[in-house]
Amino acid sequence: MNRQPEQTAPDTFAAGDEIDLRDLWETFSPWKWRVLVVSLLVAAVAYVVASNITPLYPATTTLMVEAQQAKALKIDQVYDLESTGSEYYVTQFAIVRSREIARRVAAQLDLVNDEFFYSEKPGLKARVLGWVLPAKERPARTEEEKLDIVAANLQQALRIEPVRKTQLVKISIEHPDPRKAALITDAIANNYIENQMEV
Repeated sequence: MNRQPEQTAPDTFAAGDEIDLRDLWETFSPWKWRVLVVSLLVAAVAYVVASNITPLYPATTTLMVEAQQAKALKIDQVYDLESTGSEYYVTQFAIVRSREIARRVAAQLDLVNDEFFYSEKPGLKARVLGWVLPAKERPARTEEEKLDIVAANLQQALRIEPVRKTQLVKISIEHPDPRKAALITDAIANNYIENQMEV
């Protein structure tokens, strides 16, 4: 008895299996305005975020921190030095990023007029709140207050990274102006050296 070969399924869709774009549109049409509003909101937020992003350029200055030690030491002082050596360097790194050094650099480089460190313009959060709440009048800041704000912002922006097993420390910062970034790290190192000479 001869068997009929099985028929394979056709490669094309049957007439009833075709995708009807009109039916698909009618299914989603009740939500079209919601989808449009959400898309516009996402696009607006993305635009605001992108317009507030500023490219930053890094700069690094390497500084050598030498321990101020007497040439002749008693035997008990040698043991004291071993225990306090790490504390000495931690103290020096803290001086490098201290408020005093930051204030000197801010004054030397006139960073009060650098919008990266100080700006009278309200930030994004303040602008959003300004649309909802009435703006409050605030007294104008003095030059000393501005300098304090800049010094605090400079301290936050600084990265101090000691090089392991050496007396070297890397002073790094990022700034929209690569030349300004280099000037700042060099000024930090120079002011630390001047501070040590004064001491």
